[in-house]
Amino acid sequence: MGGFPVGGMIQMDSDWPEDVPPHWGCYISSDDVDAMAEKATELGGALCCGPQEAGDEGRFAVITDPTGAVISIFKGGDCKNPQGHGSFCWNELLTNDMDKASDFYTNLFGWKAEASETSAEPYTVFMNGEAWAGGMMKMHWEGHPSWLGYVSVENVDTTAKKATELGAHLCVEPSDIPGIGRFAVFTDTVGATIAIFTGLSECYGDDCGCS
Repeated sequence: MGGFPVGGMIQMDSDWPEDVPPHWGCYISSDDVDAMAEKATELGGALCCGPQEAGDEGRFAVITDPTGAVISIFKGGDCKNPQGHGSFCWNELLTNDMDKASDFYTNLFGWKAEASETSAEPYTVFMNGEAWAGGMMKMHWEGHPSWLGYVSVENVDTTAKKATELGAHLCVEPSDIPGIGRFAVFTDTVGATIAIFTGLSECYGDDCGCS
């Protein structure tokens, strides 16, 4: 996108735990992948893929947190993240144990966990210094804990409709997040879940779908 990579795709082999479904991976930058992977296991996480080289791109490891969500640790060169529609704009942990997950991530990455007042449901915002690192909410359905990536789109309703036409299944119909924007969640044709989002600041007139 604009000459920069948006994401990647790999084949899940037999090294992956059997209960981990197809998913979009969330990568966290680290200065020392090996030390961070070791610390993750000390905090109750488990290694899916031990520290290894990612070709010429850098070094990475893949772990599961104590609640079962998969996350990757990465050290690489200068990588510019694309901005705008079609790029990832937010990451959110869906978990069945917010306290256990919060303890893990705050101790592993040095994040701070702050309760959000913008949601009727309990919602945590992870802060990396003064910057937002991601969100967390409790799962109210059966499923595997996971990190959910949000992709910025111009029109949530139009994109959701196109996704279903291409074979996706809507998990959450296009809905408003009061004071923030509009979103939808769907699983793609191989079962990986992804969200789409349009912020209120991007909405112009009635065409965006936000109310």
